[in-house]
Amino acid sequence: MKIIIKSKHSIIKKGGEKRMKYKVIFLTALISLATMVFFMTARAENVRNSKHNMITNTNILATGTTEVCVFCHTPHGSNTNAPEAAPLWNRNISTKTYIMYTSPNFDKIGAGLGPKGVSIACLSCHDGTVAFDALHNFPGSGNTDNIDFTNKGTTYVDTDNSFREDSPVTPFPNLGADLQNDHPISMEIPCGKDPQFAAICNSLDGPELSKGRISPLTRDKSLYPLPADKRDQLRAYPSVYGKAYIECASCHNPHVGKDESTRFLRLPSWDTTDMAYDSVDRNAGSLICLSCHEK
Repeated sequence: MKIIIKSKHSIIKKGGEKRMKYKVIFLTALISLATMVFFMTARAENVRNSKHNMITNTNILATGTTEVCVFCHTPHGSNTNAPEAAPLWNRNISTKTYIMYTSPNFDKIGAGLGPKGVSIACLSCHDGTVAFDALHNFPGSGNTDNIDFTNKGTTYVDTDNSFREDSPVTPFPNLGADLQNDHPISMEIPCGKDPQFAAICNSLDGPELSKGRISPLTRDKSLYPLPADKRDQLRAYPSVYGKAYIECASCHNPHVGKDESTRFLRLPSWDTTDMAYDSVDRNAGSLICLSCHEK
């Protein structure tokens, strides 16, 4: 009889332990999900809250449309001459000849022929030679340019509401066609040619590059975990299929809101000192630089 009672108590106790165990597992999963949702929300793109919102950018103040995306993208009638890395591109592409970066230490691989890929799309605004309303498909019917820029004042000398190269002041950072004083773009990562990039090259996703898709950039995924949101990851572009290139969008995400980064920066490699990313200053301690450069 005693054995039966003891057995019953034992069964009840074990059942209680199981219920407690399941509660702990459930609560742990719930906390993990809440944490994941929080970080996904914190990392969300918000182009409406960025300087790339031409309607609210105080240097531009575009009128005639409420469409934020139309200044770069369109669902129909896009520029078929635009690079593949710039989906449904709605802007004219600059025809300028660029002077590319060079220095005695520079592994000038693939960088001598001018900008490639997504960098060409970035330069259609940031070289100062293409008007902001030089679009392929305008809002509404797509045929009429009703866009005006109310903050041009006397700064812009144009008569057609456009910002051109001859404007004395440009509303965006104007790199011009001389890129010698800017970080090199459209350069192949020198795998097998420069040992300081060996760790980067070992972490590249070759199969993705060979399919024409991007590869995350990190020195070592076990030491430098990638951000959970792919849009936050530094990346190499297959500007030449199967090869890893550094482009403007390797470090910059044009859709990041100013609350996340006023400089449109992606997140760097993991800071092994603080064991964290710094989402307030995304290049704190030059982490973005040190994500690629071994110094």
